[in-house]
Amino acid sequence: MIFQHFNLACNLTVKQNITFVLKAVGKSKSETRVNELLELVNLSDKANSYPANLSVDEKQRVTISQGAG
Repeated sequence: MIFQHFNLACNLTVKQNITFVLKAVGKSKSETRVNELLELVNLSDKANSYPANLSVDEKQRVTISQGAG
């Protein structure tokens, strides 16, 4: 289940949002792991984008990557 409100920090980039969640849950937050997750959800090109610049679909994929971490 994916919620409609994505709870992404608007002042953090996509990459920083993923890293933040991985750190919060005690999982590996290595650069390599974050890049793997971005590739998994096809968002490598959006790594340095902010949530306000993403489509709803892209925000949803960021949230999915955080859960897959």
